[in-house]
Amino acid sequence: MTVEQFRHWLQRKIRELDLDLDMTACEGAASVVREAGATALELGLPNLYRKCCFKGQHEDVSILAPGIAREILAECLASLPTEPTVTITIKQLGELTGWSRATIYRYRKEGRIPEPRNEGKQAYWLRSELKDIL
Repeated sequence: MTVEQFRHWLQRKIRELDLDLDMTACEGAASVVREAGATALELGLPNLYRKCCFKGQHEDVSILAPGIAREILAECLASLPTEPTVTITIKQLGELTGWSRATIYRYRKEGRIPEPRNEGKQAYWLRSELKDIL
């Protein structure tokens, strides 16, 4: 998931929580906040992850009022980076470095470059992950 996709996901979940403010949704609300935290961590956004840790009780809390969950997600949404994340595809990496596709795959296998992220069939890296190469 990209930061922009995460932004849309957060917006959708906030709207869903707005519609479901009764106490029957408490377990689902806690689950949504935990999922947001895990996604933030995967995206390299530790500050957002910490916002989702329910004041340090991340693993212990299984029930969370939807209104509180909504506030946490809204804080995360407001804290997302506003600059678009620059991604680089295999083709672009080849153009930037002069490496062939085969060389890129070999370097990946050898661990000389990080594994790319995958979105469907599209593999890409965040530019920040390749800063030592570029």
